Amino acid sequence: MNRADCPYIDCQEEDIAVDAAVCPKCRRWLKRCKKCRTPNRSFSNYCRFCRGELPESNEFWPGCKGGPQRIGLNRYVIPYSPPNLKLKEIINFDFSSRCRSILANDGYLVAVSENGSIKIMDLNRVEKEPYTFTTDGNILAEPALHNGTLYIGNIRNQQVGKGGIYAYTLGGISLDPPEINLRWDMDLKGAPVQAVLPFDDRIYLNIGYKDGHREIHVIDNIKGSKPTSPTCVYNGVRSSTLAADPPTKKVFFLSEERGRLFINVFDHSNGTAPVMSSKPVKDAPSDFLEHIPIAVLGAKIFAVFGDKKDLCRLDEYKSSFDTKITGRVRNYALAGMNKQVVINSTGVFSTVGNRQEDLIRGESIISGPVVLRDRAAVVGMRDGKIRFYKLNSLSVQDESPVFGSNEKVQTLAAFKDMIAASNHKGKVKLLKIIN
Repeated sequence: MNRADCPYIDCQEEDIAVDAAVCPKCRRWLKRCKKCRTPNRSFSNYCRFCRGELPESNEFWPGCKGGPQRIGLNRYVIPYSPPNLKLKEIINFDFSSRCRSILANDGYLVAVSENGSIKIMDLNRVEKEPYTFTTDGNILAEPALHNGTLYIGNIRNQQVGKGGIYAYTLGGISLDPPEINLRWDMDLKGAPVQAVLPFDDRIYLNIGYKDGHREIHVIDNIKGSKPTSPTCVYNGVRSSTLAADPPTKKVFFLSEERGRLFINVFDHSNGTAPVMSSKPVKDAPSDFLEHIPIAVLGAKIFAVFGDKKDLCRLDEYKSSFDTKITGRVRNYALAGMNKQVVINSTGVFSTVGNRQEDLIRGESIISGPVVLRDRAAVVGMRDGKIRFYKLNSLSVQDESPVFGSNEKVQTLAAFKDMIAASNHKGKVKLLKIIN
């Protein structure tokens, strides 16, 4: 007989419907065991009744530069769409340095500052103060949330450029008082400089060195308390961020060698340790921009190239340049295979097939876009405002002031009908979308 009571010990609700995704009393998220359907806490890794391993989530950073594919998509449908959207402030807090990242995942908001201060908020209990802890050193790489663990890569020694990687177990965040436990940490010869990518039972790191060269490192057995030492699987001058495609179980990154572009692939589909394969790309530019993440959908890889900042699509199967989508790109998100939402120097536009719609001049746009399912795209502005675009008619838009006119919106994340935003001074606000 499986258990049907709430797994959060401060709730004690005794009767939860078999398919309920949220506790009806405390409104916190539940993770269902595939075998016995027992509800478990959202960050649990093993079922509290049958001890079976709980399913993993492939959505590492929904609403903050995407999941493993980096697509910037909030999978929940918000209740309203432009025009006539408004934002209601729920809570705000400050960091002593710039907010590096905002991650929204599984009902929790994780805000990470550049100097290593981290705040975690339960979005189903926003009346509670954020849980705060610190990690040593400055953080340059985008953190990751995966399977109940927060992964942080940092710089431990600025002078010599050496860093480290931390794995924090978040299962105790729902307790009262909450707990965050450091499961393991590890020294690195260089510093993580781009997004950290956990995938399967491994974590991929893009490591930078003082002499300018880059390496891709892999750490195995990350679910336990004793992961393997980092293994260098690529050594070169230039490499892109990493992205993954969960359906095909492949991890990708781009590299440049002697003026030629290569697609590099780690294939996890056979269940053994993946071996990297590399394919030169025909007729493609090689000068990809390292600071704009690549994105993956199936066998299609999206990246930004050259001085003109051209957003291009590559085909992994054909090892070829597919098409140029547009130029002067600052950032982008994918709403689907045939539709992209792009920020460039002339504004925000979407592409459907070969049609594109330019909207406004975009010199004041700083952060985003984040795609709110099929309702809207949201961006942050230099004047402290957040702007929403209706996805099926991007000329329909709303603006809401969030910070002061001289406080630009630096980062955005979304979860359900909530938007989190930070500015360049380290202020973070959580807002609710209303009409």
